Amino acid sequence: MHRRTRVTVVAVVAAGTVTVALTAGAAFALWSADGSGAGAATTASAQNLTVTAAATDAGLWPGGPAGAVGFTATNPNPYPVVLTGVSYDDVDAGGACEADDVTLAPGAPTAVNVTVPANGTASATIPGVLGLAQTAGDECQGVTLTVDLALTGSQQ
Repeated sequence: MHRRTRVTVVAVVAAGTVTVALTAGAAFALWSADGSGAGAATTASAQNLTVTAAATDAGLWPGGPAGAVGFTATNPNPYPVVLTGVSYDDVDAGGACEADDVTLAPGAPTAVNVTVPANGTASATIPGVLGLAQTAGDECQGVTLTVDLALTGSQQ
Protein backbone atom coordinates (compact mmCIF):
# COMPACT_ATOMS: atom_id res chain seq x y z
CA MET A 1 0.00 0.00 0.00
CA HIS A 2 1.44 3.39 -0.91
CA ARG A 3 1.11 6.31 1.41
CA ARG A 4 0.58 9.76 0.02
CA THR A 5 1.36 12.92 1.88
CA ARG A 6 -0.06 16.20 0.84
CA VAL A 7 1.75 19.40 1.71
CA THR A 8 0.00 22.71 1.51
CA VAL A 9 1.87 25.96 1.56
CA VAL A 10 -0.02 28.98 2.76
CA ALA A 11 1.49 32.41 2.55
CA VAL A 12 0.04 35.15 4.62
CA VAL A 13 1.07 38.74 4.09
CA ALA A 14 0.38 41.03 6.97
CA ALA A 15 1.96 44.44 7.45
CA GLY A 16 5.02 43.69 5.41
CA THR A 17 5.81 40.37 7.03
CA VAL A 18 5.52 37.17 5.14
CA THR A 19 4.64 34.15 7.18
CA VAL A 20 4.77 30.77 5.63
CA ALA A 21 2.84 27.94 7.20
CA LEU A 22 3.20 24.39 6.16
CA THR A 23 0.45 21.87 6.78
CA ALA A 24 0.87 18.21 6.26
CA GLY A 25 -1.90 15.70 5.95
CA ALA A 26 -2.10 12.04 5.27
CA ALA A 27 -4.69 10.37 3.10
CA PHE A 28 -5.39 6.68 3.78
CA ALA A 29 -7.74 4.38 1.99
CA LEU A 30 -10.16 2.55 4.34
CA TRP A 31 -11.57 -0.74 3.18
CA SER A 32 -14.88 -1.87 4.55
CA ALA A 33 -16.21 -5.37 4.73
CA ASP A 34 -19.68 -6.69 5.34
CA GLY A 35 -20.95 -10.22 5.75
CA SER A 36 -24.16 -12.14 5.88
CA GLY A 37 -25.11 -15.74 6.37
CA ALA A 38 -27.02 -18.04 8.68
CA GLY A 39 -26.51 -19.19 12.26
CA ALA A 40 -27.53 -22.60 13.49
CA ALA A 41 -28.83 -24.15 16.70
CA THR A 42 -29.96 -27.71 17.27
CA THR A 43 -33.23 -28.44 19.02
CA ALA A 44 -33.48 -31.10 21.70
CA SER A 45 -35.69 -34.14 21.32
CA ALA A 46 -38.16 -34.73 24.12
CA GLN A 47 -37.46 -37.93 26.05
CA ASN A 48 -40.23 -40.08 27.51
CA LEU A 49 -40.54 -40.22 31.27
CA THR A 50 -40.01 -43.54 33.05
CA VAL A 51 -42.87 -44.53 35.34
CA THR A 52 -42.49 -47.21 38.01
CA ALA A 53 -44.93 -48.52 40.57
CA ALA A 54 -44.66 -47.25 44.11
CA ALA A 55 -46.60 -49.40 46.55
CA THR A 56 -49.21 -47.79 48.73
CA ASP A 57 -50.98 -49.26 51.71
CA ALA A 58 -54.44 -49.19 50.20
CA GLY A 59 -55.86 -51.68 52.73
CA LEU A 60 -58.20 -53.26 50.20
CA TRP A 61 -60.80 -55.87 51.15
CA PRO A 62 -63.43 -57.70 49.10
CA GLY A 63 -66.23 -55.34 48.17
CA GLY A 64 -64.53 -52.36 49.85
CA PRO A 65 -63.81 -48.99 48.30
CA ALA A 66 -61.21 -48.65 45.58
CA GLY A 67 -57.71 -47.94 46.83
CA ALA A 68 -54.91 -45.70 45.72
CA VAL A 69 -52.06 -46.56 43.38
CA GLY A 70 -48.67 -44.94 43.66
CA PHE A 71 -46.00 -44.22 41.09
CA THR A 72 -42.65 -42.54 40.65
CA ALA A 73 -41.87 -40.67 37.42
CA THR A 74 -38.31 -39.95 36.30
CA ASN A 75 -37.77 -37.09 33.87
CA PRO A 76 -34.55 -37.21 31.75
CA ASN A 77 -35.34 -33.89 30.05
CA PRO A 78 -33.56 -30.60 30.84
CA TYR A 79 -36.92 -28.96 31.63
CA PRO A 80 -39.74 -29.75 34.08
CA VAL A 81 -42.76 -31.72 32.88
CA VAL A 82 -46.27 -31.33 34.28
CA LEU A 83 -48.31 -34.54 34.16
CA THR A 84 -51.99 -33.76 33.68
CA GLY A 85 -53.70 -36.93 32.44
CA VAL A 86 -53.73 -40.62 33.26
CA SER A 87 -55.29 -43.71 31.75
CA TYR A 88 -55.18 -47.33 32.96
CA ASP A 89 -54.54 -50.68 31.32
CA ASP A 90 -53.63 -54.29 32.22
CA VAL A 91 -54.45 -54.84 35.85
CA ASP A 92 -52.22 -57.49 37.44
CA ALA A 93 -53.76 -59.34 40.35
CA GLY A 94 -50.43 -60.56 41.73
CA GLY A 95 -49.77 -64.02 43.07
CA ALA A 96 -52.61 -66.53 43.01
CA CYS A 97 -55.30 -63.84 43.13
CA GLU A 98 -57.59 -64.17 40.09
CA ALA A 99 -57.66 -61.34 37.55
CA ASP A 100 -61.46 -61.25 37.88
CA ASP A 101 -61.06 -60.51 41.58
CA VAL A 102 -59.41 -57.14 40.86
CA THR A 103 -61.48 -54.24 39.60
CA LEU A 104 -60.58 -50.96 38.06
CA ALA A 105 -62.87 -48.39 39.65
CA PRO A 106 -65.31 -46.90 37.13
CA GLY A 107 -64.67 -43.45 38.62
CA ALA A 108 -60.88 -43.74 38.66
CA PRO A 109 -59.39 -40.27 38.15
CA THR A 110 -58.25 -39.37 34.65
CA ALA A 111 -56.66 -36.06 35.66
CA VAL A 112 -53.55 -35.57 37.75
CA ASN A 113 -51.36 -32.59 38.56
CA VAL A 114 -47.79 -33.71 39.14
CA THR A 115 -44.70 -31.67 38.31
CA VAL A 116 -41.59 -33.73 37.59
CA PRO A 117 -38.48 -31.52 37.81
CA ALA A 118 -35.87 -31.32 35.07
CA ASN A 119 -33.52 -34.32 35.30
CA GLY A 120 -35.39 -35.41 38.42
CA THR A 121 -38.10 -37.58 39.89
CA ALA A 122 -41.46 -37.09 41.55
CA SER A 123 -43.74 -39.52 43.34
CA ALA A 124 -47.50 -39.33 43.56
CA THR A 125 -50.55 -41.28 44.64
CA ILE A 126 -53.79 -41.49 42.68
CA PRO A 127 -56.75 -42.29 44.95
CA GLY A 128 -59.66 -44.57 44.11
CA VAL A 129 -58.22 -46.69 41.30
CA LEU A 130 -58.12 -50.41 42.22
CA GLY A 131 -60.57 -52.50 44.20
CA LEU A 132 -61.26 -56.12 45.09
CA ALA A 133 -64.43 -57.80 43.88
CA GLN A 134 -66.88 -58.99 46.53
CA THR A 135 -66.02 -62.56 45.43
CA ALA A 136 -62.23 -62.23 46.00
CA GLY A 137 -60.96 -65.21 48.00
CA ASP A 138 -58.24 -65.73 50.60
CA GLU A 139 -55.59 -65.99 47.85
CA CYS A 140 -55.93 -62.20 47.40
CA GLN A 141 -54.75 -61.44 50.94
CA GLY A 142 -51.42 -59.61 51.22
CA VAL A 143 -50.73 -59.40 47.48
CA THR A 144 -49.57 -56.35 45.56
CA LEU A 145 -51.91 -55.31 42.79
CA THR A 146 -50.58 -53.31 39.86
CA VAL A 147 -52.08 -51.46 36.93
CA ASP A 148 -50.30 -50.01 33.91
CA LEU A 149 -50.49 -46.23 33.85
CA ALA A 150 -50.24 -44.06 30.76
CA LEU A 151 -49.46 -40.53 31.91
CA THR A 152 -49.64 -37.49 29.66
CA GLY A 153 -48.20 -34.07 30.19
CA SER A 154 -46.15 -31.28 28.72
CA GLN A 155 -43.19 -29.03 29.32
CA GLN A 156 -43.79 -26.59 32.12
